[in-house]
Amino acid sequence: MNPRSQWLAASPLWDDFLSHPDAVEFRQPVLLRFASDKFMDDLQTLLAKSPAQIRERIAQPETWREPRVGVSPDWISSRGKEAQAPLSQSGNRESPPPFKIFQPVHGHFCIVAGSLTCRLPGLPDHRVKSAQGERVSLVLRRLLPKAGVTNVDGSVYDPASLDEFAWLGQGPAGVWGIAAPDGLAEGEERLPCFEMPFQNKGQARRLFAGLVPAGRRQAYTAGRQKSDNGAGDPQTADDARKIELQRQVIDPWGDLVEWYEENYEIAKDPSGVTPDVKTGVLQSSAFILLDFANYLRKYLTPLWNAVQSPAQAAGMPAAAQALYASLQTPVSSGPGLLQSLRNAKTKAAGLEDGSYAPAAADFTLLTDSTLRILIDKRADGTRLFDVQMKAAVDEAGPAVAPITRMPAMKPQAPKGDNWYILRFAYERRQCGPKSKPVMSEPSRPFQIASYFDPDAPGRAIQVALPIDTSPAALRKYDKNVAFMISDQLAKQMNRVRGLKQLMDGNVGPEVGIGMVCSFSIPIITICALLVLMIFLMLLNIIFFWLPFFKICFPVPELKAKG
Repeated sequence: MNPRSQWLAASPLWDDFLSHPDAVEFRQPVLLRFASDKFMDDLQTLLAKSPAQIRERIAQPETWREPRVGVSPDWISSRGKEAQAPLSQSGNRESPPPFKIFQPVHGHFCIVAGSLTCRLPGLPDHRVKSAQGERVSLVLRRLLPKAGVTNVDGSVYDPASLDEFAWLGQGPAGVWGIAAPDGLAEGEERLPCFEMPFQNKGQARRLFAGLVPAGRRQAYTAGRQKSDNGAGDPQTADDARKIELQRQVIDPWGDLVEWYEENYEIAKDPSGVTPDVKTGVLQSSAFILLDFANYLRKYLTPLWNAVQSPAQAAGMPAAAQALYASLQTPVSSGPGLLQSLRNAKTKAAGLEDGSYAPAAADFTLLTDSTLRILIDKRADGTRLFDVQMKAAVDEAGPAVAPITRMPAMKPQAPKGDNWYILRFAYERRQCGPKSKPVMSEPSRPFQIASYFDPDAPGRAIQVALPIDTSPAALRKYDKNVAFMISDQLAKQMNRVRGLKQLMDGNVGPEVGIGMVCSFSIPIITICALLVLMIFLMLLNIIFFWLPFFKICFPVPELKAKG
């Protein structure tokens, strides 16, 4: 039995949509595009003065070069039929750009609007009884090809070849789960809607509207598909312990060795290994070993106990045994990895607060040639130490303690060219728990543009640099930005006399006191602009981007002096 209510397009647009073939748009929610932060005020003003003018806000495929919005003679049907591409300046037909919704950061806001009407002559508005538990919401659905279907154009909604997936959960912690077109999925996120009354042809009407959550594109793009066990696909989930290992131990160690090889071994110039270089390598090694020791204590307790007491190594699992054997690799100098890890624990406080300077007798240099077998990349691109560590982590089982959130090593769908639709849902709680909600037809399929989408418009940002840059004028600006410079940083800064001297290793005297240096923001901005232009011109040799980077217009009024 059909419900007594139905969803249609926003009522001010009925006259426009009924004239289209099949009147498909008449039964669909409509997407309205606004290019102002006052989009709600603009919508209310349109509805109050001339509701039919919202036709001029209908979203269309566009780019920042060719903004297109509103109903026009070459308006493209939401189903892709009778599509007629716009004329270019040359008079030729061009393929329209993909239908993208831009983000608020681009200065664009998209509102989806529809009317909930009764199935009666004249299509009067259906009143939602909020006091009885009725409510209206908006749901976002992702379109994915059905199993076995390939080469599907997601810009055209076709239920025979596309499945709808609902966002299950709240906020960024969600997954995509299959959903029926005529109902709501369990746990599906309901986006808020608002009711907007207005007068149309002397009759009181109202429409429902909601903001398209384009700003949450990153969460939707990274969302995984729900597996049969009800959670995100466990096969693609990253182990945060391995990411932490990569960030704190593997990558720093590998980068240190690669830097040392490139600068001091490939050149075969022993004179370059100055005492300062040796001190720097020793200090870096000590901190990497400290992070390694902390990691073992946190995630591989049996192995850490064996490091502390070799007698406990016999009862460890196989992967931990193999890693422990690698930690016993003989070194050409220093106490070895095992003793260095023990020393890192005992001297941790001094290393952290700077009261202890690492000594060669306490820590092995991680650039030691005998350790290269552990950290150098093999033919298949892996490192022996990395493989053994991650095997030991897998052997330890799933993490028990909470782990700090880490960025994914393999982000899902970084391009994010997914297709979405929106549906209105009218829930009637008083009809019983098994009563299906009244769902609208799908909106026109759309994509959500990324932050750096080349088609996206850019907000107008103006930075006013000082007009008069003479010394007499610049001295008037207040030095209101203070940089707190410690004694250690002051020593390092004062050792640099100039670029040539720095490259030649000729450093200046050290200053043993801290400083507070005050600067003027306008002058800092001028310096930043000059440095930017210098690097742009240098890198233009590689990228040839200078012609596309800037455009300058003459402004006669901005003359500093006559």
